[in-house]
Amino acid sequence: MSQIELQQVSFSYHDGPRVLDDVTLSIAAGERVAIMGPNGAGKSTLFQMLNGLLRPDGGQVRVGGMAVAGEQVNAVRRLVGMVFQDADDQLFNATVQREVAYGLVNMQMPADEREERVRWALDLVGMTRFIDKTPFNLSGGEKKRIALASVLAMRPAILVLDEPTNALDPKGASNLVSLLNDINRDLGITLVFSTHDVDIVPLLADRVVLMHQGR
Repeated sequence: MSQIELQQVSFSYHDGPRVLDDVTLSIAAGERVAIMGPNGAGKSTLFQMLNGLLRPDGGQVRVGGMAVAGEQVNAVRRLVGMVFQDADDQLFNATVQREVAYGLVNMQMPADEREERVRWALDLVGMTRFIDKTPFNLSGGEKKRIALASVLAMRPAILVLDEPTNALDPKGASNLVSLLNDINRDLGITLVFSTHDVDIVPLLADRVVLMHQGR
């Protein structure tokens, strides 16, 4: 059974040209899928369809068997964790602890359970010792891990990552690829990511979807 299903999805911004044009795509639970293509191919728009940030003009998007529409959007968003290309766009709290706990606070999770979840997520990404630090003084690779921890704390079934190794040096990129593979293997989380870094694709993807002009 497909965990993510797009059926003949089309989308345009403000009556402009189609950014997505009759896209049909299925992704199974636990898969690692790279979405590749030039800038403007529609990758980021497709990603925003997966948790209801954008709604298709035509066709249907389903995640976890639910249509990404109406009252089901909130339930879908609990399944899909988004990690942005630039971690600075995602981090805004004064400490790492508060950053990772932010989504859990909004879920009104009890404080003791929330603290346990924060430490679990930070331990998973190897960043527990930074719990009281401000995220803004960390390196690019460390910020990526904190952004990832803040998403993992929500226990998503799917991780959607926009250019996960962007701006990382080779060692940082290699470490992140290993971490993401561990998350996929140990937690069974589906990975969907875009990248221009062709070197990481055979290390992190079971399958490549190539996009061009919204198709």
